[in-house]
Amino acid sequence: MRKRLAQAGFRTWDEVDEALRQISIIELELARIEAQMNAKVMEIKKRAQAAGVPLKEKRVFLEAAMEGFASNRRADFGEKKHMALTFGVISFRLSTRLVISDMKRTVELLKNLGLKNCIRVTEAPDKGKMAALDEETLLKAGARRKTEDVFGYEVDLERIGKDCPAEDEGYKEAARSKGSLKDTEIAA
Repeated sequence: MRKRLAQAGFRTWDEVDEALRQISIIELELARIEAQMNAKVMEIKKRAQAAGVPLKEKRVFLEAAMEGFASNRRADFGEKKHMALTFGVISFRLSTRLVISDMKRTVELLKNLGLKNCIRVTEAPDKGKMAALDEETLLKAGARRKTEDVFGYEVDLERIGKDCPAEDEGYKEAARSKGSLKDTEIAA
């Protein structure tokens, strides 16, 4: 079942202004909450990375040691390319990869050689250039202009930040990080 948002039923511009003030406070509070969350996430990531460093170093050491040991005892593999052990399998396999030292130069050389099928190209409509086209051409191209009256508002976060009590640095910091104006649009 579809729900409709109840209208606030403003009677004066002062009530609308008060709504803007409340939205400003909400924006600042959300920014403060998000900033706190991001700080905690960054701290957790830092601790996790630090805790993982010795394990990663040990893994790199063990991988190099296994490769060295297996390389020195390649004859033990016989005709096989792998050796099954109790806790896993070690193996040698041929690996071929393309090495391109200068991407732009390679693209130009491929073009010169007539190998355009070896060049990856991403195609997408350019809406900026399409905006200059007339309606008939747009329709032929499977596009159309859509014009709508869009309601928007701007809240003065800087002013709310100034009006906050001196002890509430969270709001003031959120106002500084968010910028003085937040432009929000709501489709009518």
